[in-house]
Amino acid sequence: MNQGLAVRNLDVDRGGLRICRDVSLTVRPGQVSVLLGANGAGKSSLLDGITGVVATSKGTIELDGQPLHNRRRPHRARMGLSYVEQGRAVFSQLSVEENILIVGGPQGARDAFELFPRLAERRSLSAGLLSGGEQQMLLVARAMAMKPKVLLLDELSLGLAPVIVQTLLATVRKLADEGLAVLLVEQFAALALAIGDSAYVLNRGQIVFNGSCEQLKADPAVLEAAYLSV
Repeated sequence: MNQGLAVRNLDVDRGGLRICRDVSLTVRPGQVSVLLGANGAGKSSLLDGITGVVATSKGTIELDGQPLHNRRRPHRARMGLSYVEQGRAVFSQLSVEENILIVGGPQGARDAFELFPRLAERRSLSAGLLSGGEQQMLLVARAMAMKPKVLLLDELSLGLAPVIVQTLLATVRKLADEGLAVLLVEQFAALALAIGDSAYVLNRGQIVFNGSCEQLKADPAVLEAAYLSV
């Protein structure tokens, strides 16, 4: 049974410093969970801890009830965690299609081109020649080619034009509607809340809000306080 991702009382350390403390959150299938907070709040470190990029010092991480916190990063990926990290990292010398084939095979490529028709038009082009928005599409497509249960997205919109951001976020919403569990870290809070279901606000490494996106939109003071108090 697909129960999604459950993080409980997680501490994440980096460079000898505790970045995230006692963080708990749930990412359910069919929903977009939005994680917001100012720069330096610990959002990327939290995602790195969940996916195994950095070690966690306390707490549990479960996917469909199975523990992940004691697993290495490749094993977490095989169990269904897929992570699009901040910053674009396509295989620039390979074609768009080759970027997807190496992780998802022919079926992954077909699914990717259905998800992003623009990539199909550029399938033979070197990935390094794509625009920033197209590279981000490729990263999402490549992550989806791994058939994840949970997709973690860190600053999907970074450096992109608003119209591209809207296209990407609409795709994220579509994927959730098809049953995927999504954890979205996003700088454009209003856009993220518009497509999200649940929301978490992180301030100085701790969760200071846990509720629905509608609740957070109705009480913007919570978000404002978190951004101003870093």
